[in-house]
Amino acid sequence: MHQMRSSTHESFVKSPYYKFLTPRLKMNLTFECLHDHYLKFYSFFNDLETGFKADRVFVRKIITNFFSSMHYAGEDLYEPGQNFDSLCFIQKGEVLISDLYNRFYITKLPTGSYFGDY
Repeated sequence: MHQMRSSTHESFVKSPYYKFLTPRLKMNLTFECLHDHYLKFYSFFNDLETGFKADRVFVRKIITNFFSSMHYAGEDLYEPGQNFDSLCFIQKGEVLISDLYNRFYITKLPTGSYFGDY
């Protein structure tokens, strides 16, 4: 598994100037720097059928706290019964969800799905 060491938010906060920005400027900075990232996950934050759009503060908190990880086919993401506090977006591939004892698969989550806790 490959994982980045810090989130974008941590990188922003380390800047000596970040604390002087107004909330609106922090929001603009986030969307300017992470625009491509936001576009990749646009469907997670906006429902085209209903016209619903997630609150920009919520979106900013999610995209600035991303930790990227890459997993290989057949790799377990979590141990059965393990608690986790991550929201996982499936950008490519699929994830199989099994029962607590790995006896059978409950469902398959395709590209574009998400799971976890936030």
